[in-house]
Amino acid sequence: MGACCSTINSRDAAAEASLPDVRATMNAAFGKDTVQTGFTDGHTCIMDSDKNTASEAGASLLYGELLPMGVCKLMNQYHLAAGSARSLLDLGMGTGKLVMQVFLLYPNLTRVVGVELSRSRYAIAEAAVLELARIQGWEVEARDPGRFVRIRTLAGCGESSPRTLEVRHGNMWKASGVALADIIVMHTDLTETCVTELRRLISKAKVGVRFVTYQDLTPYWRKSVPPFEQIAENIDESDTFLTSWSSTKGYHLFCWEKIASTPAGFRVEGDYDTKEAIS
Repeated sequence: MGACCSTINSRDAAAEASLPDVRATMNAAFGKDTVQTGFTDGHTCIMDSDKNTASEAGASLLYGELLPMGVCKLMNQYHLAAGSARSLLDLGMGTGKLVMQVFLLYPNLTRVVGVELSRSRYAIAEAAVLELARIQGWEVEARDPGRFVRIRTLAGCGESSPRTLEVRHGNMWKASGVALADIIVMHTDLTETCVTELRRLISKAKVGVRFVTYQDLTPYWRKSVPPFEQIAENIDESDTFLTSWSSTKGYHLFCWEKIASTPAGFRVEGDYDTKEAIS
């Protein structure tokens, strides 16, 4: 085994070993047990204003969370390989549990960002991130209440160099930083109206980025070769991840790696049958 693989293995092992402590820290930041199944805070917080915003954006408020062990598996070297990454972008982060967990588990990640359309879900994430900074003695580097907050670790406090965790309120399709991300999480329900935006986002992502989706993306490229392939360990549907709606058996999410750049002149519109792609 090469030195690189050995380092990734050790980071995955360290992440799993630190999970109990990370869970305790997250429980303190959120002010409650963060492991929820069935109907979660991400469901109960939704207001009519969130529904109106989602309707205007053509987005879905369908919600569910990856449980802590599901996150650990998703981030291991056989899936999204967080141990070899430096940046992660979570589009549709919900209440922000995944971004916080990954930031705490993998100190090699120097920049973790989450984006959420629902103002109510975002508010939970913002409050938790601010509390995390207070608990850990970290710096609130920048903040615009209700819009974004970015916190920064302090070098010398168990950190070799400062790292940042940021949560933003906004439309995931308008998020900045897509081209810089090593990992993109899109654990969200993709609606018929967002197919063009999805294809545009993937065209902007860099070759080598690993990303996860709730749905199979290959039908969206019916008439062209997709610039990504499913990660080998994830092809079998038995490769499942523990979630809030399937806490025992787990649910099969789709893990991909972008393998080719977008050809010149490629149109993000077209090249698929929308009805078949969504059904």
